[in-house]
Formats: sequence, structure tokens, C-alpha cells
Amino acid sequence: MTNYTKTDNNVMLDALAGDRNYVPDTDLSKHFVYNENIFGVYLTANKKFSEKFSAKVGSRYEYTKSQGTVLNDNQSIERNYGNLLPYASISYAPADNHSFSYTFSSRIRRPSFWEINPVRNYLTNTNYTQNNPFVKASPVYNQEFNYMYKNAYYINIGYSQTNDNIAQVPLQKKETVNGEEINILRYIRTNFGKKYEINYIVGMNKSFFKQYLQTNLNLGIQMNRVNGTLDTDPITGEKFPEFILNRTTYSPLIQANNNIRLDKAKSWFFGVNYFYIGKQQIDIGMLKPLQSLDLSIKKVWNNWTFAADARDILRTNIVKISDTQSTGNFNNIYQIQYDNRSYTATITYNFGNNKVKKIRDIENASDAIKNRTR
Repeated sequence: MTNYTKTDNNVMLDALAGDRNYVPDTDLSKHFVYNENIFGVYLTANKKFSEKFSAKVGSRYEYTKSQGTVLNDNQSIERNYGNLLPYASISYAPADNHSFSYTFSSRIRRPSFWEINPVRNYLTNTNYTQNNPFVKASPVYNQEFNYMYKNAYYINIGYSQTNDNIAQVPLQKKETVNGEEINILRYIRTNFGKKYEINYIVGMNKSFFKQYLQTNLNLGIQMNRVNGTLDTDPITGEKFPEFILNRTTYSPLIQANNNIRLDKAKSWFFGVNYFYIGKQQIDIGMLKPLQSLDLSIKKVWNNWTFAADARDILRTNIVKISDTQSTGNFNNIYQIQYDNRSYTATITYNFGNNKVKKIRDIENASDAIKNRTR
């Protein structure tokens, strides 16, 4: 596998001059050119030892060569690094109604191109977000154990660890400017310690009432832990009071997806989906509980499908984050004005052409590769 990307971003900002005219701000304007080459080699082996037991092992080696240049400052950042990413899975079915599986996997979480484009987005004169061309890729390691009974009921335990976690960290301090003390707050995109997540889930995927109701239900507990410290702006080198996160939260988790068939002809369907997760520690502070109720209706007529969806109809999926440090610094983010509700209507016609299906499969595979190499 090989993936080559070149981006050219020229962000030009203006400053208000004394005569109330805008003039180019050469200090804050950034022309950033980024080239990235990713080369990958895959090796996989699988073995079926018996009707009850099988295993699969593999590894992927990726080599990344990248160079970013800020043309305004004549500043260049070059990185060349390799990553060995192993994979292993085991499946065991001792009886017809019982199956066990374990999977270990690893991947690289690369910063998005907008995250390394070194521009500032000002919220106020002293409060802004700052992207960072020095952000490194983060290795992510996942483990998952799954038990399934009668292909309908299951227990899932998942573990994820992210090293050099990519986060947006708030740094703040007080400075005296022209005899006046002001508060400075910067949200800096950078690598911030380690992040851990463990999920304990009991679930069910089953049909009821002669397949008129298809239900997928998950109940569980999610553990989140963030462990990191930062006291220096990686862009300017300025010192700040240390921002520390070393906390663990346990959050209840509920997810229910219900598909209801409304007629014998299997042409009308009604969907009711709901999720809830309690407060959880994330890399910028404590995220308040989130929940959402979604509704949908679908009509199938010959090769046509008509569908309508309503997302977050109660407007409960609102981000609220808070954090207070031992220094007395606090950080609150409330997206009260943000409306996550959406309503969509779609009409689809199925041509039944296998060539079209094959093209779609190729496109899906391409999308997977693009997501993998972000």
C-alpha cells in the first residue's frame, strides 16, 4: 500500500489599522505546504485447527515520510518514522450455542491535515485555538474479548490505550499589559500523555413477534482515564501554570436500536434509536452526560426506497465540558447555542446492477484506506 498526499493551505488574516482600515497581518497569516508519503506492507496468516478452534495472526509495517513548511517563516518540519502494528485473533466455539473470541489490534492515529496547519482561530483578543505542525502520530492498541450465546446474547469487554494522545489542551495565565491584568487562554493542539478506555457491555441482538421487531440493546459501563501534563506552549515556548489531568471516570452506557416492521409485506419500517452515556473524563476536562433520541421511517416500493430521519429530536446531545485545576484556573465549554438536531429525507433507486455494486465495494475499500491513513 502506498499513499501520497500534498496540501497547500494559505490562510491570510487582516488586522484593523488605526484609520479603521484592514491591512494584512503578516505575523498571523500562514502559508503552510505539507507533503506526506505513507508506505505499508501487510502479512497475514490464518489457521483453522478444528471446527471449534481457529486463529489469525498478522502484522502491518508502515513507514511515513513527511515534510511541512511554513513559507512565511521559512520554517520546515520533517519527520521519517516506521511503525510495526501487530494483529492477532482467536475464535473458539465449544458448543453450538456458545462462542468465544479474543482480538488484539494496533493502528496509528495520525493528526488530520487541519490539525497541523499552524493557524490561530481567535475567540477573543486573548482567547484562541492554535493548531500545531509539531504534532506526532499516536499509536493505538486495542484488545477485545467477546462471548456470544445463541448468536443473540453477548458479553463484550474492550480495552484501548493511546500513547502520545492528540488533544487540544487549555493553557492559561495572567499577564499585565499597559498596567492592566488580563487573562490569557489558549487551546493548543498537541500530544498529551496517555489515554485509556475500558468498556464492559452486555448486549442482545434479537427478533421478536415473528420478526416484526428487531432489537439491538447494549448496557454497560465505560471507564475513561487521561494521564498527562503540559506547561509549555509548543509553538512559542512560553511557560504557563501546569495543566494536569490524572483522573478516572466510570460512566453508565445505554444504546438501543429498534427496527419495527409495520406490515406483512415488509415494505414499511419504523426506527427508534436511543443512546445515553454518563459524564466522562476526556482530554480537555469533564464531559457532561450525553443522550440522543432518533426516529426514522422507511418505505420500500419495488426498486425504490423512501426514507426520512429525525436526529436528536429532544436536543439533548449538547456538549458541556468543565475543568478546575489546583491552581484555581478553570475551563468551561458550553455549546448551548449549538443545535445538533437534523432532519433528512432520501429517495433511492436500486438498479440491481452487479457492476455498480462492485464499484461501490471498491469505493468502500478506498474510503477505509483513506480513514486508516489520516
